[in-house]
Amino acid sequence: MLDAIKEAVDWLVTQFWDIVQTLLLAILNAIPVPDWAENAGDAVQFLVEHAGYGLWITACDVGVPIIFSAMTIRFIIRRIPAIG
Repeated sequence: MLDAIKEAVDWLVTQFWDIVQTLLLAILNAIPVPDWAENAGDAVQFLVEHAGYGLWITACDVGVPIIFSAMTIRFIIRRIPAIG
């Protein structure tokens, strides 16, 4: 009996979520694309060519993860009662 109720609730939630997803996609597809968005590819390519070189020179691909992990370790250490 309990399994049947669980399956019924699961089926109802699944159906509701499918309806919500379908409606959300229909609403998003009804919104027209702005004119400036058609030229977004050129702007992104410009940023990749010019800003990407500066990021590569400053080694952000290595430095940002090191800084993030150091801040995470500091946060964890400060939560230890005897040390932090």
